[in-house]
Amino acid sequence: MNFEQTILAYSYLSKKIKFKRQFDVFDRPLQFQKNKSKKNVKSFGIKRSLDQEEDNLKRQVDILDYKNNDNFILKLKTNAGVDEIILAKIEPKENLLQTIDYVRQRIKQNKNNTPNLQKNEVLQIPTMKFNLEHSYFDLIGDVVLNDGRVVTKAIQNVDFRLNETGATVRFKAKIKISKGIFRNKRSFIFDKPFLMYVKEQGAKYPYLAAWIANTEFLVKKH
Repeated sequence: MNFEQTILAYSYLSKKIKFKRQFDVFDRPLQFQKNKSKKNVKSFGIKRSLDQEEDNLKRQVDILDYKNNDNFILKLKTNAGVDEIILAKIEPKENLLQTIDYVRQRIKQNKNNTPNLQKNEVLQIPTMKFNLEHSYFDLIGDVVLNDGRVVTKAIQNVDFRLNETGATVRFKAKIKISKGIFRNKRSFIFDKPFLMYVKEQGAKYPYLAAWIANTEFLVKKH
């Protein structure tokens, strides 16, 4: 290979998003439901309690829209206030972008009179952890420079974790370019498929989004 005719483009993003106060960790496993099957996973959130610490934790949660216990949207507020973690337990649309737009529209139109967790309302969120690598084969062979160089490799890696202390996000992308080659008491328990996305405050779209359809990206509890 002629290295003078090869270009490597590399990008990296890393964020550590912390909550001001650490959420509760549930001892008993959360049973995450997909169709008729249930699997035990680790979880965190806010247990039913009346003490001052639980009141402080509730201030870290905004209820953005609520219809019933299987249809709601909420936001986890972070310590720095720059990033927002949106969780939506809803029915998905045809694709991820349409699902995000649907959630954004509901947030915009919401007239929720109880935007905060009330006494004895519980919040339970699965602990998440995934590391994904994706090769963009549809880009291979695309001509990107006038001298005939084409994309020969395009890879993106996403590492994401969400637990009681906050979230960590790491993106790595590499592109190789070569020449000449080819109201009742509510509960907020995420025990069924849901949307999760992370965005900077004021941004229209998130920099990370995922539809959690099963327990593949959740931390198992035995």
